[in-house]
Amino acid sequence: MTEEIPSPKSGCSGRSVGIALLLSFIFLFLPAIGNTSIGEILFRLVAGWAFHVRRNSPLLADYWSSLLFPLGCLVTGLWFFHRFAVWWLHEKAPGVKWRPRHSMAALGILLGISGAAIAMSGITHQSAWMMSEQWTEDRGRKGIRSLAVSNAKILGLALFEYHDAHGRYPATLDELSKADNLVNRVIRMPATRNGLPEPFLFLKPGASEFSASNEVVLISPYIPESDCWVVGFGDASARPVNEPELNKLLIKEKR
Repeated sequence: MTEEIPSPKSGCSGRSVGIALLLSFIFLFLPAIGNTSIGEILFRLVAGWAFHVRRNSPLLADYWSSLLFPLGCLVTGLWFFHRFAVWWLHEKAPGVKWRPRHSMAALGILLGISGAAIAMSGITHQSAWMMSEQWTEDRGRKGIRSLAVSNAKILGLALFEYHDAHGRYPATLDELSKADNLVNRVIRMPATRNGLPEPFLFLKPGASEFSASNEVVLISPYIPESDCWVVGFGDASARPVNEPELNKLLIKEKR
């Protein structure tokens, strides 16, 4: 009685699923996020290493002498590892042959794992250091202040355009926003990173004349994280000022 040979199992194997995912990544995901052609992706996958070597070879050529010692250590360690593997398999499994390409593959895997571990450690350490440094807090404060300066300049330019179109300045910023949709986005801004948006204070200049270049036209909400206000002037410029300077500007305005 002959034994029947079992038929192969139906369905997709793990290799087929992996190939399908790889092809989907190459032909669908990469072009979608980078507007990159499929031909360019395939070319870079095959020959991208050559461009990388060409770009970095001048830098390596300047320091070739410093690479001799680590390369010598790497070759020596690879030779010792290969001889140990051959001896160990000869003693434990005489039928298994360990060839130089096997040692090269093991070295590649070891270097890849080491590089990934170093990269992960560096990223973790750098992230922890950045979050603990004071400059990250300063960057948040400067970001709000820069936003206020940018909004004040946009409002100042919009005021000039409104004056050119109507022969007068708007009575309020809400009136200005009805004529320009962009203005509606910059009239209000958060004074703090987690605060509610507050409107700019509009000091209406002359009804029929352009305001002087040093005349205060706009005042942003108080920014407690920077301890300042952002003031917009008649020439559409803007800059942050502290409380004493703001008081001087307002007293000058009354005069």
